[in-house]
Amino acid sequence: MIKIKLKAILLCLLLTSLLVASCSNEPALKLTDVSVDIVTDEGVSGSENVGKGENAVKLVPTVLYYEFTIENTRRSSIGSFEKQLQLFIKHDTDLIPNLDLYGFGYSNSPVIPPNESAEYKIHYALGIGDRKGIRTAKPLPDQEQLDEILSKALDATLIVVQLPSDKSMEGRTDPFVLNEDAEELIRFDLKDFKN
Repeated sequence: MIKIKLKAILLCLLLTSLLVASCSNEPALKLTDVSVDIVTDEGVSGSENVGKGENAVKLVPTVLYYEFTIENTRRSSIGSFEKQLQLFIKHDTDLIPNLDLYGFGYSNSPVIPPNESAEYKIHYALGIGDRKGIRTAKPLPDQEQLDEILSKALDATLIVVQLPSDKSMEGRTDPFVLNEDAEELIRFDLKDFKN
């Protein structure tokens, strides 16, 4: 009788450990929302003043603008202020040639608290629609090219990494190039979010 109870207890422990192990294979991060658009909005892309005094001209770039919402399904935080989370987009094609020449921007949360979500925003400058006579300003591609860029914007992979330190991004000319020393946490195929 004791042997049967012992076997039953061992079987229960084994099944419990298998159940816990299978649950732990669930990804801790879930991409819950993705949006992408081409916008001309100073609140998103900022602006640049060219010239001085009364002759200064404000230029607002048009940008390819991504918004991502990522949920942390763990019971503990992911990322920290010392070892921050960072997102990178790896496009399947050369979507925007010479990206580093024309500007980019991002806002992010270095940490996602347990069972909460965080928003991440990334934008790539495409050019200036109204150059206001400034010949040195990069012209905006024509509408056909913009439509093509937007149609291919989700032909990409979103890579979430944890940086080794809060100093990892200092002095980098292109923060959209993946750090070799960063710990990759997960990849999301953005094609899954195409309409």
